[in-house]
Amino acid sequence: MSRARAGQAIRPAPDMENRERGKAMSQISTSTVAGCCAVLAIAVLAQGCAGEATSTGAQQPEFRTAVATAPADLQLACAGEVAEVFEVSEARVLPIASGVEEDETYTVVVNADGTHAICAIDQDGVILSVEEA
Repeated sequence: MSRARAGQAIRPAPDMENRERGKAMSQISTSTVAGCCAVLAIAVLAQGCAGEATSTGAQQPEFRTAVATAPADLQLACAGEVAEVFEVSEARVLPIASGVEEDETYTVVVNADGTHAICAIDQDGVILSVEEA
């Protein structure tokens, strides 16, 4: 190693300078690569999501069209009748299924505090029968 003269800057040995530059370059390239990978991943995901939406068009919700159910007011009328017949609080009674019969009457399956009941009701809201399922 040589000594520096007055007024002259001390420079590190060439091998030391290259080592420091190499560390700095590896740090820059690692962070740059990581950033580029993150941007690329986001772009690929966005393209995939956009591709799904455009290839299938706007997706419409699917609705049941083949199965007819009892109107809500008739289901609630059955629930109230089941609560009365089974002597259960209306808060503990819930219609869980319903369907329409060929003669325009409805059957409603009701859960009354763990007991299932079947209620038959016509389209005018007249209760035809209530029985335990």
